[in-house]
Amino acid sequence: LTEIRRSVRELKSDAIEKSSLLSAVQELINDANGLGDRLVSFSIHGNVTELDEDEEQTVYRLVQESLTNSLRHSGGADIEVVFSYASHLLNVMIADNGQGCRTIRKHFGLDHIEEQIGLLGGSVRFETAEGEGFRTKASIPLRKGGFRS
Repeated sequence: LTEIRRSVRELKSDAIEKSSLLSAVQELINDANGLGDRLVSFSIHGNVTELDEDEEQTVYRLVQESLTNSLRHSGGADIEVVFSYASHLLNVMIADNGQGCRTIRKHFGLDHIEEQIGLLGGSVRFETAEGEGFRTKASIPLRKGGFRS
């Protein structure tokens, strides 16, 4: 557990500044897979839409925080990250097959995710049940090519 915590802390937030959002997310996933005891997958559906800087940072932080929480707390073997692009909308889901929990206790990380996605006009849901893993589902309206409503 100590090794996981140390490795997750070392995931660099400046990765997004050096490459595209998708490359930065793939780097997070590669780092998590390098820990050896879990399999993290990443899939993309729809036509990839360019995001502005605020959107990229928020989506990156969403994936980073959700992945960190799954690695630290889930006890599951698999984590799935899915990006689904639709017209002027990005849906992101991060799900693990871990132990889940009865109630969700929001601390700084989950509260911060809600706040940042809310600032973009989006929404986020956290879903869990004992023995059924944990899921984070976010929908973010995109500004590129249009206006956020």
